[in-house]
Amino acid sequence: MQQIPGQCLDSIWSDLSAESKEIIAEQLATYVREMRSIPPPAGTQICSVLGGSIRNYRMYDDGNTGLFRDEAHLNLQLRCRHPVEESDPIVAVAHAKPHPLMFTHGDLMARNIMVQGTRVIAIIGWECAGWFPAHIEYCMAMNWQKWKLVHEPWRPWVHKFIPVYKAEAEADEALLSQYFVPMIHAP
Repeated sequence: MQQIPGQCLDSIWSDLSAESKEIIAEQLATYVREMRSIPPPAGTQICSVLGGSIRNYRMYDDGNTGLFRDEAHLNLQLRCRHPVEESDPIVAVAHAKPHPLMFTHGDLMARNIMVQGTRVIAIIGWECAGWFPAHIEYCMAMNWQKWKLVHEPWRPWVHKFIPVYKAEAEADEALLSQYFVPMIHAP
């Protein structure tokens, strides 16, 4: 492993001008489009880049969980194995929608983006990457660690580089308030 030159974006984000943030967001949009164009393995299985269990710290203490047969199986896990009828109505709506599998970073936050000036030079922190339903990247960027105020200046920019899934993000937020880690793995 080698050290990457540059700065972590979260250390300078609040000091950047709106114009500089736009330049960075445009580059990230290109990278996200490229990532999402990587075809998933055959089938509907939600898996890591290696085809195995996924890493998601919201679902299990050590972060490793899955495999998931399909989106419905993942949704059951996100609901902590509770029937959808026990969740907020927005969860039922979001969990009824099918989403294509997309290659997902899984933790696309400013702390995982290295820049030199306004040039994105690396995206790091790939341990949560894999093939997930299309909305997961947006939900994770908007809702994960929402209680940490350091992420607040970042959230208004997420829609510029990750496709927006507003209803799914609202459902995800409802789930976070209803069920939170650790969760029990759904068989």
